[in-house]
Amino acid sequence: EFAFQFDEMIRECGQRKNLDLPHGGTDRPEPSGIALIGDSGAGKTTALTHYLNSSRFFEGYDIENSGCQLIRVSAPSPLTLRTLGMAVLRAMYKTKREFRESEAWPRALFQLEERMILFIVIEDVQRVLHQSNEDEIRKLIDTLLHLMTNLKWPVYLIITGMPELKPFLEIDWQLRRRLKYVDFKPIDAVADFDDLTTAMANY
Repeated sequence: EFAFQFDEMIRECGQRKNLDLPHGGTDRPEPSGIALIGDSGAGKTTALTHYLNSSRFFEGYDIENSGCQLIRVSAPSPLTLRTLGMAVLRAMYKTKREFRESEAWPRALFQLEERMILFIVIEDVQRVLHQSNEDEIRKLIDTLLHLMTNLKWPVYLIITGMPELKPFLEIDWQLRRRLKYVDFKPIDAVADFDDLTTAMANY
């Protein structure tokens, strides 16, 4: 299911709204996003890594200056707008400088367009819930939405998180309607019996 949804995003990304215009930030369909939801150890990171390593579209995604149009970041803790902005910047190029919140995101948005980044993976987004500051939580929601709705250079968003992340994502209906959930459910001894038996026999 995850591979299918990601493949659909790649297909949409290559389309143009107006065939008379060159392919670019303002001539692509409205980006969507994927939310991988599951408990710790459910396989979200493994599935994501396997997909990226096997996809011909994202060769060199983990190599600096490879030209890959995807970046992958682990949500910092504490997760705030400033710390996320710095994580996105460092995923694109090495910098030891620390920027204030008012500087970090404008720089991040500029670099996303400058380097033609089309996909952003943000893992462990539930870390935003570790804080009680509702203003910070709201800013994070607005930022995730803005990444996909930026008129100049919108990007496709892939986020991962624990089940408690779902209510956070549903605070804003605009964000919710742009996300497709892929649930990584726990193994069930009865429902998954055949798969488990086959896996053990192969092993």
